[in-house]
Amino acid sequence: MSESEVFMQQVILGLSNGMIIALVALGYTMVYGIVELINFAHGDVFTLGGFRIIGDLAGEAKNPAKDIPFAFLMSTVFALALYFIVQLAFLGALDASEYVHGWKNIAIPQANAPFLAILMVAGLPLMVKVLYFDAVISPGGSCLAYVGSTGRVVYAAAQQRFAWNILLQLNKQGVPVLALVFS
Repeated sequence: MSESEVFMQQVILGLSNGMIIALVALGYTMVYGIVELINFAHGDVFTLGGFRIIGDLAGEAKNPAKDIPFAFLMSTVFALALYFIVQLAFLGALDASEYVHGWKNIAIPQANAPFLAILMVAGLPLMVKVLYFDAVISPGGSCLAYVGSTGRVVYAAAQQRFAWNILLQLNKQGVPVLALVFS
């Protein structure tokens, strides 16, 4: 198979995967629109992308056979623990009579978000400011992770001769800076 055939095959595969993800996201949006329930499933799609980063950066690991499964396991355990703690905190902050007739009837006049409501009820206005600050800073961390991952993917594409050879240049630390800039 020629290089152009392999390249076109990869383009078609990438487009089809992107369309599948778009269909899933549209399905999630339709569920919210029809049932009128808050749906946090969009975060699941984003989370899957986050787990992909572990595989993309596997070449950086000193012992990939041990480090990659450990990274998957620990990130899953940490995410589940955090999810359960937050859910318990939210349910504990509410009176059971508030959600007897469903989540739709919950009204928190002081805040438009569950975390803010918990902090306000607990009398922690400084933590509300910290949460707002985190809401601005956290996307930057995700951006850095995705840029780092995408730079390695671009570098791998150049190794397979699907991108320009100039993207193979590494700096003293072994980082493909041009591939990072390109991504």
